Amino acid sequence: LEQKLLKDPEARMKYCKVMEDYESLGFARKATDEEIERFNSGEQFFIPHHDVKRNASVSTKTRVVFNASSKDKNDVSLNDTLLPGPVLLPDLTQVLLRFRTNPIALAGDIEKMFCMTRIDPSQYSLQQYLWRGCDPNVEPIRYIMTSLMFGVTSSPWLAGGTVQMHANCEDMIEQHEEVCQRVTKNLYVDDFHDGGKTEDEVIRLRRELEEFFRKGGWRMTKYASNSALVMQSIPENDRHPHAIIEFNDEKDFETATTLGLKWDTGHDEFLIKITDKMTYPSTAVTKEVVLSVLNSVYDLFGYAAGFVISGKILMQRTWCLKIGWKDLIPEEMAVLFRRWADQLCELKDFGIARFMFRTSPDYDWIEIHGFSDASQWAYGAVVYVRYGKGTEIIDTTFVMAKARVAPLKPFTIAR
Repeated sequence: LEQKLLKDPEARMKYCKVMEDYESLGFARKATDEEIERFNSGEQFFIPHHDVKRNASVSTKTRVVFNASSKDKNDVSLNDTLLPGPVLLPDLTQVLLRFRTNPIALAGDIEKMFCMTRIDPSQYSLQQYLWRGCDPNVEPIRYIMTSLMFGVTSSPWLAGGTVQMHANCEDMIEQHEEVCQRVTKNLYVDDFHDGGKTEDEVIRLRRELEEFFRKGGWRMTKYASNSALVMQSIPENDRHPHAIIEFNDEKDFETATTLGLKWDTGHDEFLIKITDKMTYPSTAVTKEVVLSVLNSVYDLFGYAAGFVISGKILMQRTWCLKIGWKDLIPEEMAVLFRRWADQLCELKDFGIARFMFRTSPDYDWIEIHGFSDASQWAYGAVVYVRYGKGTEIIDTTFVMAKARVAPLKPFTIAR
């Protein structure tokens, strides 16, 4: 790591800044002589670390990740000695479906959730690392990470469990009963997605959220909303910089990332996220390339399921060829893949309403309609919600779709 950073002054500066911030913000500190003596006489781990560049991140472009899976001289890593813990996260699909039922939406992020969650001092010996500021002329200094480490198997569970414990605390339930329930249902890792029926309700919710997390030692920030009034009620430094920037110009309604999706807060639509991985070398189409492009399509609700399934059918055909990952697929299949991939980027202009009941927010009846079909190549299903008020207003909204390739073992298709 040090040799790599010494060759890249810009990367070295960013990495050193992150490490300095860890110490200045109280997330890490130098081990004392007394602690070193005690650690040396018992169980201890030194965790190597490296940088991960996150260009899409709003706040942290360079993140330090600790490799707790690195083996020691006894061929044992810290992660080998830990359990990941049970799943505490709510179902992601359900979180976002609930998010779509609120006329006024609110999204937020817990700032530095892992770093703001402390570990017990008895565990300090297991979270040591060496650092000397990329200066080869000085001896490495032993540091202790006093909060949860990125890269440690148990950290996600400990962070989520600590928030849930805070939400289940009797004092918090007494003071913020509604917020405690909402956090338990609608917080996915450090991302909160909820809303309400009116702007006043959502403004009040945000203020209570802020107070709730402050009492637990966290800070909720990077708020985004489809409401200009809600955004105006939020301090500027707590607004998502890619959400609503100016409220009098439609061009300033930008897109915020919502758990992997793109949310156009101005038009209040979800967009399919198109990444650089969706590009492919036009001269060499291998099985690996086809799978890489397919896996780069993140479409939780199945908005483009009808289109993506064509690529999946092509992928299934490549498996049947029994060729290697780096082998070129037959030219006739490569032509089909290029044609399909060329259209992939057009998905970025395909928006689906976030709010399910946009045309009639005061609806008084709802119906859920499901359709399914199958062929020898694939099968799929789609669900719509039909709603209205009385008999005057009726509309439908796409909810979710799924498509799968048919099994290779043939089944009789009913006539």
